Parts: sequence; structure tokens; C-alpha cells
Amino acid sequence: MHSIPFTELQFSHLFKEFISGSSSIYSYFPSNSLPTDKWLTIAEKFNGRQQLINSISATMNGLELSALQTKNLQSLSNNTTLAAVTGQQVGFLGGAMYTVLKAYSTVQYAKQISNKNSLTIVPIFWIEDNDADSDEAAKATLLSSKNELLTLVCTEEITTNIPVSERIFGDDIKSVMDSIEEGIQQSEFSSDILLKLREIYKSGVSWTSAFTQLLQFIMADSGILFISASVARKKGLFGNIIRKEIEDFRASKEVIENTSNQLQEARFHVQAAASDVNIFYHDGNKRLKLRSDDGIHYSAGDLQFSKEQIIALAESSPELFSPNVLLRPIIQDDIIPTIAYIAGPGEIAYLAQLHSAYKLFNVPMPIIKPRHSVTFMPPSVVRFLEKNNFTPTFFMRPWKQIEMELTTRTKDGDSDLIFTTALSKVSEVFACIANYAKGIDQSLIGAANAAEHQTEKQIEDLRKKINSAQKKRHTSLFDKSYETASILMPFDELQERGLSPIHWAIRFGIKQLTETVSLLTDNAPDTHFIIPLNFPHINQ
Repeated sequence: MHSIPFTELQFSHLFKEFISGSSSIYSYFPSNSLPTDKWLTIAEKFNGRQQLINSISATMNGLELSALQTKNLQSLSNNTTLAAVTGQQVGFLGGAMYTVLKAYSTVQYAKQISNKNSLTIVPIFWIEDNDADSDEAAKATLLSSKNELLTLVCTEEITTNIPVSERIFGDDIKSVMDSIEEGIQQSEFSSDILLKLREIYKSGVSWTSAFTQLLQFIMADSGILFISASVARKKGLFGNIIRKEIEDFRASKEVIENTSNQLQEARFHVQAAASDVNIFYHDGNKRLKLRSDDGIHYSAGDLQFSKEQIIALAESSPELFSPNVLLRPIIQDDIIPTIAYIAGPGEIAYLAQLHSAYKLFNVPMPIIKPRHSVTFMPPSVVRFLEKNNFTPTFFMRPWKQIEMELTTRTKDGDSDLIFTTALSKVSEVFACIANYAKGIDQSLIGAANAAEHQTEKQIEDLRKKINSAQKKRHTSLFDKSYETASILMPFDELQERGLSPIHWAIRFGIKQLTETVSLLTDNAPDTHFIIPLNFPHINQ
């Protein structure tokens, strides 16, 4: 295992400054420097423990909790217990690998801070299933038996206004499971993994339930607990923040925009834009953006409300409302006694916009810590890199850049020199011929020029044939390079964002995968790790 500085990869300036501990960005995360006694006070003041336990229990209903999960759930009833939290939207086959990385980073941080400060910290995973982007939630990518990208979609019905929590798998999920079995590289682990997937992903099961079951299968022994955002919403736990957001029209937008402007003045990017009302309204199984231009008249789709009506609804039926991306962290930390949130690069960027909004809603902003980041290298990639003297970072960039550099590397410099020299000599020879012909008959100059152009064309045609032959000679290198790039940088993005954790579970085994990730999290998350993997009994 070795690591690469984030500065060498495609991460934002804001994230790189955050990782470096620069004061220019750390001022936007004031809770990162709070002393331990402040967090104990926050824990003791938190009064929503039973509601939180009920929501976690409802989310994990039907799952067999590990001994550590049971212990952690019980610990939440103690008024000194805090939580290290992370979260992710529902994703088919667990979404991308970074879902598992976030979870294990959270487990490790909870252990570290508990041991260091004699605190009780429980790891919690927030399953964001109020989100309605089914296009993203429905897709997962594995590598096929030929190491080609195999993108699977769990449904043909892509919607944008139905919460993922309301989506149910139909009969077509069986054919998707069949496609996985037909397309993947078989291993000693594949049969057991596929059997488990077929147990989880079947007709009549909700997307949220399948996601939760899969994460439980992978991570139960870590002790992490799961809470569904839709369960918390339906239990009315969002009401406190929702009412304040409606009553203080545009207040959150103003403080978020002020912070966003400060970030831009400091030459950082702004990840998300605040709305006049940072809330969605749930009408049956539809999630509609709540809008208002004046704080008096409100609309959600075709529905119209007065301010009094919408406040009354928020009071009597808080389950009808959910937050957007900027209000979600505040609601999350209002219903969980959060000491730390383990975030990805994009999350760190929008959390930088929120410290004043946390104050506005009187919610303690947690410590913000980065998740771990990793690229796995199967044996075939390791061998190819060593044979051709490539580094992993050569392939961790867009394919077009790789292809251009490979073309330059494999280009025959002698060929260019030979043909450039030949064309120069042809020009000299025909200049002499044209001059001689001119002395005999002026009309012969055209014939001499035509002969020169024809000769140049023949030379250019020959050059193309030779270049084509050279390219064919290097086809194997280009093909293997493309395969390597697909593994290390699928879709021109980091592997952890492109490939499902199930791909590595199939090739590596759940036990070895989780042990590797757990060991990885013993290291500080301040660089991107490269880990070679050895797959037993697989022909690479």
C-alpha cells in the first residue's frame, strides 16, 4: 500500500486546503476546535434520544443486529453518548465504493475519539432516501469478466419526483440479477455473493430496504447503526427545523449566501445554491419543491398555500416536509447528538457554507472530518504497470489525456524526420525541374507543379500507411491501457466513485474486503491510498 497526495489528483482547491489544515478554510469549520467538555454539555442537553432510538430500530427492523450494534443502540439512551455520523443516498448494489469507505471511516473515527477522550461515541449511517433522483440510485457499475465496465440499471422507470423510499423492485429485478451473474468474473466468492444479492434484491422489496440489508451484510460486525431519513421524517422528527425555515422566510438563504460570498472572495468554489425555501413538500408519493416569492404565498407543484396554511401543516403534519441538500445536515444534527460528520469532498464543500446557518437554527455544528479515499489495483493491473514502467497516477486522469500521451510515447521520431526530409528534397528537385522547363516552354511549369503535387501525395499516402502499421503494432498497448484506465479511473472519475463495492466483494470476498478497508482506516485520511489486491483462484 502506498499513497498519493490529493494535490496530484482531481480534487477541488477547497478540499485540498481543508486537507492541508489551512486557516483560510478552517475558519468555516469552527467546531473542529471545540474542547471535549463542550461536547459533553451538548450530549447532556440533547433530548431526542428515545425518538432517535425508535427511528434506528424501525430502520433496522427485521435485521439481525450484531452484538456490537445492539450495544451501540443501547448506549444511545445514555445522556453522555454522542454519535459519529456519515450518510449517503440509496444506491443499487450499495452505490459506489465510497459508501463503504465513509462508513468504515466513521467507525474508525468513533473508536479513535472514544479512546482518546474517554467518551462514548456510536457510529451512525444516515440513509438519505427522501431524495428523488432515481436515475442515480438505480445504477451500479461492475467490471465484466473481460474487465469492461458493466453498468446495470435496476429499473427502466426513472423518476425525478418520487422519493427513493417509495420505490419498489418489480419482477424485472430478476433479469438484472441474471445479467450480473452472466457478466461478472467468476471467483470462489461469486456464488455466495450472488446468492445473497438474490435474497436481497427481489420483487416487492423497497430500494431502501435492499440498500440497508446490503450494508448490514457488509458492515454489521463494525457496529454501525442505520437510520432512514424517510423513517425519521414520517415520525415527525424534522418538524422543529422545518417550522423555523418557513417562519423565518429567506433567513437561512441570506446567511448561507453571505458565507458563500465570503468563500468566493477567498477564491473557493460554492458547492450548492440556497433557495428562498430550502424545503420539499410530500404530496402522496410525490416530492415537490416548496416555493415562495414573498413569504406569504407558497406553492408545491400545482398546490397553493398561504403562509398560515403551510405553517399549520408543518405543525400538525411535519412528515409532509423534507429538507434540500443545504438544510439536511442541520436537520440531521438536530435529531442526532453528533460530535463529528465524516464527509466526502463535495460534502465538505457545501458544509463550508453552513456554519452561520447552524447558528441560525441553534443546532451545534459537528466536527467535520474527511473520509478515506482509495484505489484498488488487481494483479493484472500491477503486472501491466510494472512491465511497461507506468505509475498508477498515469492512468488516474481522463482517457483522452492518457491516449494523447501514449500516442506521443509510441510515435516514431525517425519516421517524421525521414518524411520531412524527403518532402524537402522533393521540393528542391521539382524547383530545379520547373526552372529548367520554364526555359524551354513556359507552359511546362504547370505540368512540373502537378507532378510535384502528385509525388508529395504519394509520399503522404505512404506515410499514412506506415503510421497505420506502427499503430497496429502498438494496438495491444493501447487496448491494455484502456482496460487499465477503466479499472483505475472508470468514466474518467476516481474508481471509488465509479465501481460498486460488490465488484470487489465478488473478486476479493466480503471478509477480506472489509478487513482491508478497516486496516486502511488505521491511517490518517489525508492522502489517496493505492492498494494492490490479490484475488485467490481467479485467472487475471
